[in-house]
Amino acid sequence: MSAGEVLSPLTQAIEDAIRDHHVLEVDYQDREGDALTLEVEPYGYRHNEAGHVVLWVFNEYNAKWEQLVVARIGAVRDTGRTFVPRADWGGR
Repeated sequence: MSAGEVLSPLTQAIEDAIRDHHVLEVDYQDREGDALTLEVEPYGYRHNEAGHVVLWVFNEYNAKWEQLVVARIGAVRDTGRTFVPRADWGGR
């Protein structure tokens, strides 16, 4: 991000949660088009093998690392809960 760049409210909320280690509630549409609400620990953005921008998260429900395609995120809410960053993050 360059100096002075204005972020969308969605992107700003995700960036704040990554920085502050806050758990997010995410409204997400999966590959099949099903609407899901997930509680996740957000870690960072990357490009996946298909070239999509993804948000790497740790899904608290199933206790595994997941990539959420950013274009499929409808909304996020900060739960106010914090998390201790996981040692196995490693920048994925």
